[in-house]
Amino acid sequence: DMSTELSEFVGKLRQLEIGEKSDPLAIDYQIGSYRLRGLLDGVYEHGNLFYRYSKSKAKDQLHAWLNHLIFINAGATVETSYLHKDGEWKFSAVDDSQANLLALLNAYRAAQTQLSPLLMSPALEYIKRELDINSRSKKTPQDMASEAFETEFKQDAYFQLLYRGGNSEELLESDVFLQSIDEIFRPVFMARPAIRFDSESAV
Repeated sequence: DMSTELSEFVGKLRQLEIGEKSDPLAIDYQIGSYRLRGLLDGVYEHGNLFYRYSKSKAKDQLHAWLNHLIFINAGATVETSYLHKDGEWKFSAVDDSQANLLALLNAYRAAQTQLSPLLMSPALEYIKRELDINSRSKKTPQDMASEAFETEFKQDAYFQLLYRGGNSEELLESDVFLQSIDEIFRPVFMARPAIRFDSESAV
């Protein structure tokens, strides 16, 4: 039942043993042509933690990833745990962390003057299907991305405002979308091994 499920979730949080929550960390440094300055939350004594007692959302995954990249590009050696109802992941060392962070910052800057290439849910569904080589589904990664796009379009008024009147198939087959998968979203999957808890296999 829900109380048992919640207790198990809290138990997983405790097993991380990351200590007490700390004050937000002040960040101020230059990377490429960007100056990053502000406060980062989710900081604990022995690592960073982001969690949500619900199914994982694409924007939450990207939020945890962005915070992790900002930390390690500041010179910190840190692990970032991300827990949710359908999985648990941990980010640690990242190959070419500067390039990964710059790709995100460049995409954000581009979104100030044109439709955002950060179609998070479609991109993550695309990669999940691509990596699921044992699936019996006949749906292609493009099919999964299209379904995710349509679901988000129906549920999100802001998404409707941005993409109304657009051709979703054309958008999801564009070089910009496919480039965002390679430069932004695929590295998230490659850098997020599952967390092993006591008496449990990796998920």
